Amino acid sequence: MEDNVFNYLNYQDNTIFSSLNSKELQDILNMINNYNLEYRDFLNLHKDITFGVEIECEQTSEKINKGKIDSLNPFYNWSCSYDGSLRHGIEVKSPILKDNIQSWIDLYKMCNYLATKSNTLEEAAAHVHVGAHILKEDNQNWVNFLRLYSTYENIIFRFGYGEDLKSRKHLKDYSLPVSRSVWERADIIEKYNIDYPKMVDLLKCKRTKYLSLNLNNLIKRCNKYEKYNTIEFRFANGTLNPIIWQNNINLFCHMLTYSLNSNFDNDTINNRHKIIADDLENLYLYNEIYLDQALEFVDLVFNNNLDKVYFLRQYLKGYELENEYIKEAKPFTKILTK
Repeated sequence: MEDNVFNYLNYQDNTIFSSLNSKELQDILNMINNYNLEYRDFLNLHKDITFGVEIECEQTSEKINKGKIDSLNPFYNWSCSYDGSLRHGIEVKSPILKDNIQSWIDLYKMCNYLATKSNTLEEAAAHVHVGAHILKEDNQNWVNFLRLYSTYENIIFRFGYGEDLKSRKHLKDYSLPVSRSVWERADIIEKYNIDYPKMVDLLKCKRTKYLSLNLNNLIKRCNKYEKYNTIEFRFANGTLNPIIWQNNINLFCHMLTYSLNSNFDNDTINNRHKIIADDLENLYLYNEIYLDQALEFVDLVFNNNLDKVYFLRQYLKGYELENEYIKEAKPFTKILTK
């Protein structure tokens, strides 16, 4: 059997990984473990999806650290500011991006540029904003999303560690897990069928934005695109690898679009939530691999083998574990010059 998993699986098909027999699954997982991810020209995201990134860097050069990104004429609409939570650090913010070739070229070039001027070390984060308008003012869409996030937060966190085997040093200070609280809010929204403005008030955390899922940017109208109306995913480790950025964005956008699905699988999610309820928000356990749960998750969220393989490769990271200190996994991406 050849090592390339897509010589065995058609990348456009939708294989149900969680239903494979043990021999088939082991063969496929072995091939995934030897597959290196590549940067894609586009992801086939929902046409209405918008997103943006905040790239944190440490040990940056003086020219960047003053708030100017030098020698970047094509990137005049990317902004840069000093970030006091980092060591000699900055945060670079993208404009609003869409799933098109130009957005992905810009992200790729920005990551490559910053890699020549800075580092991510162990404190930087990789924040992704996705336009909240995709869920509209539909209570069921929001309940679906909150329950999906809550039930698989442990899986999503390990995936979000990117090239690393565990979380960055100060994750608890800036991106607290929220699986319990978002599940409780989903129950309230469903039970009382509250109107959308009140739902927004319920979802916002007035004490802090430093949560793994920041909903404080939501506004009280959501049926069409609004510039600052976003759902922010804050837990991912900092990276200057554009493949990791693209893979993170792909996951978060697919979680939202799956939440619109009329075939949203409440039974599977409710059953899984009961199984993992005692382990919610235990960051030590978030470093571990939960294969059955991860396979179940990809079968829910993705509808093609390409996205499933890309998720599992970053989640499994060669089955390496690390609980003592931040450490890179063995490389699993293939960087090409664009």
